[in-house]
Amino acid sequence: MTRKGARRRTDGIFYRQWNDTWYSSITGKKLPLYDDQGQRIKGRHNEAAAKKAYARLLLAIEDGAGRSADTEPDAGDIVADYVEYVQRRMETAGGSRTRVVNTRTIGRAFLEFVGPETKAKSLTPKHLEDFLHAQRERWSQGTCRLAGATLIAAFYYAVKKTRRLDHNPLAGASLPPMKYRTAVLSAEELDRVRAGASPALWRVCWFLLRTGCRPGEALKLRAKHVHEVNGRLKCVLDAGEHKVGGKTGKARHIFLAEDVEKYVRERLEEVKGNPEAPLLPSRTGKAWSYRTCKDAFFALRKKLGLRKELTLYAFRHTFATRHLAAGISPAKVAVWMGNTLPVMEKAYWHPLDSDQEKLLEGLGEATYTQPSSGRPQTTK
Repeated sequence: MTRKGARRRTDGIFYRQWNDTWYSSITGKKLPLYDDQGQRIKGRHNEAAAKKAYARLLLAIEDGAGRSADTEPDAGDIVADYVEYVQRRMETAGGSRTRVVNTRTIGRAFLEFVGPETKAKSLTPKHLEDFLHAQRERWSQGTCRLAGATLIAAFYYAVKKTRRLDHNPLAGASLPPMKYRTAVLSAEELDRVRAGASPALWRVCWFLLRTGCRPGEALKLRAKHVHEVNGRLKCVLDAGEHKVGGKTGKARHIFLAEDVEKYVRERLEEVKGNPEAPLLPSRTGKAWSYRTCKDAFFALRKKLGLRKELTLYAFRHTFATRHLAAGISPAKVAVWMGNTLPVMEKAYWHPLDSDQEKLLEGLGEATYTQPSSGRPQTTK
């Protein structure tokens, strides 16, 4: 059975669902097939016409002729090649499925903007900059930056790997600057979140606050990810299971404070024999999806009238800021959070202004603990 979105190969030709076009790679390059009128053969049902065009192409090559213009790839060809490469890498090297989905979504949006049949060499950095500017209505600054980097990588792939281009037409485009999540929760805000959140949502918030891990990492944790080393528990996500694993190729080690370890041991006892059981279950007992958890927090934030800057990532940033302000080594905090020291220093290690100092007041006095059941309580 053909995978959705994949090529369908038959007798020297293949169909690309991406742009509804038939191709051949007889010359070593992916060439679209043309009918008698010089139009691209489109539609899965036109396989017979594609075979006929392929036969004509064979004769043209034997005669030393050919359609030289066909070798110039369209933007759709470049993007499709890169999507297939990311998909293949995910299947063979255990990369993140999320990256495949994001790459496909970004690619489709870009092709809708510039046109899938626009010649790749005719594109310029301004095309990419205009595309990113147009997406600001529906994408965050960080997503726009990711989209720009992904598209530049796609065209570099055409230069360095498939060699369909001799240069990257998007190179040099100005991307939105990196925007770090720097909101810090105050002790009063934490108390309000604890009191207003459901037990399941607070469990997630509390876990982020006590471990400093990313929300996506916490929600992926299952019983099978827990390992005991020298009598202490820690959670380990393989390289293909966390955000930066695709870049570093390294597993993510999440270290647990004593109260978190106590909760994890109790949770493991509850789900004994089920390695796929989530460590942080939703209200239904099943694993949270990231979107559902994020939407639940946004709804709580609106209900409580909290600042819009507060997201699930604010608990991670609060973890970092608290420990750095307490004099913990930035290198040690970086290890706990799964960051490099330069990223830690750039994103988190900065002088506190008067407002941030006020936010930190009282945080060191409160310890949020997680009992085996019910809503986590605050003890002082």
